Amino acid sequence: MKTLAKTLPAKGSDQRGFTLIEMMIAAAVMGVVVTAFLSILASVEKGVARESDRSNNNDQARLALQEIDKEIRSGSLLYDPAGEPSPSTAY
Repeated sequence: MKTLAKTLPAKGSDQRGFTLIEMMIAAAVMGVVVTAFLSILASVEKGVARESDRSNNNDQARLALQEIDKEIRSGSLLYDPAGEPSPSTAY
């Protein structure tokens, strides 16, 4: 019987697990990490939206300039022969 008592651990001496304080510290650290991750994610998302808007504005400006260039090169913006009076009605 003496050998059996030596092999069995005494009650309360071999408790494994986490204490409440260890769990609270782990939860607090995890909260800080998650908060930092979410704030970084939100700032990246704002940056992507801002760049998308800027790209869209650049595209619209480029298309407007192309349209102006096309009208100027065709000459219809500055001189429209259809709007001129005919030579017979000018006098």
